[in-house]
Amino acid sequence: MRGWPDLEVTATDANGIALTQARRSQPAPDLLLVLFDGEIATLGIAEKSQSLHLGFDVGSGPADLFKRLRDPVNGHQKRDGLALDAVPWRNAAARALDVAALRAAIDARVGAGVGGPTTTSAQFALQMVEGVEQVVFPR
Repeated sequence: MRGWPDLEVTATDANGIALTQARRSQPAPDLLLVLFDGEIATLGIAEKSQSLHLGFDVGSGPADLFKRLRDPVNGHQKRDGLALDAVPWRNAAARALDVAALRAAIDARVGAGVGGPTTTSAQFALQMVEGVEQVVFPR
């Protein structure tokens, strides 16, 4: 718990209805106790939802980076949809990105650079933002 003081813990019953936390306490620095009002069918643990960051998706290994892109019209990300297969590095050894080349690659892939406006900072952020991860434990 020291490294993740604001973990979000959720639970649902067998019908998928969210259960109310009856009690949440931290009796020791590395222990979190959460009791729910009802019988748990699934338990979810996630970082605080304000923990957004920019990033890439990881393939088969830590050096295998790619980026699933979002549809520029509705902002939805599809598993087998648009993707950048190669990350443009300025210096791969130092893991320094070439941001201008990355923006150009996003433009080319989503079609913004073809007869239309180039990617704005907001559109770039939409493509690069990563939400928090959640781990769900079924019963």
